[in-house]
Amino acid sequence: MRQTKTTKRGRPRGSRNRPKPPVVEAPRPIKQPKTTCPSCGSDERGPYFHKTVQKYSGIAPDGMPYTRVVRRWTICAACGQRRIDRHREFHADEWVGEMPENVATG
Repeated sequence: MRQTKTTKRGRPRGSRNRPKPPVVEAPRPIKQPKTTCPSCGSDERGPYFHKTVQKYSGIAPDGMPYTRVVRRWTICAACGQRRIDRHREFHADEWVGEMPENVATG
């Protein structure tokens, strides 16, 4: 007959908890128009099911700066067409150079 191990599993008695990670501030949202379906023109959509983030900085056509381009995959709720919604996000800690005048800091 085989004997089983009697070692205890889990955290040792008296050990401390791990420190909590620091709270990261959420990026400031940029006003963007609702994305619409290229087939039917509806702005109704299903939930996003995939996301790709590309670090790329520039100035949007409306004059606002951005530091990331985020592409999210979704499905149109009206016609079922799959589409990719593209959004621009601004993160002040990633901006290189002088801060533009039209960006509120803080």
